[in-house]
Amino acid sequence: MQVTLEHYLVMATVILAAGIVTLLLKKTALGKLLGVELILSAAALNFAAFGAYAPRNGLDGEIFSLLVMLMAAVQVVLAVAVVVSCHRSGGRV
Repeated sequence: MQVTLEHYLVMATVILAAGIVTLLLKKTALGKLLGVELILSAAALNFAAFGAYAPRNGLDGEIFSLLVMLMAAVQVVLAVAVVVSCHRSGGRV
């Protein structure tokens, strides 16, 4: 079985739906950040899939995917900083 663009799009849609549900249902900041991470992952998957199946030979999709992953990594670092700060002050995230 060959993996086509439709397979990638279905997977990205499932990840996007999981991210939206997580974003809407979770009440804590970490839960909401997890939902945003899932949404960003779905976007990165779409960029990479369209970049791989584009008729031209550019690397636009892959470059945008790397930028999305960079943005997600920065978001994780900020989330860890918030958790550590709240833990030190004795609060709840």
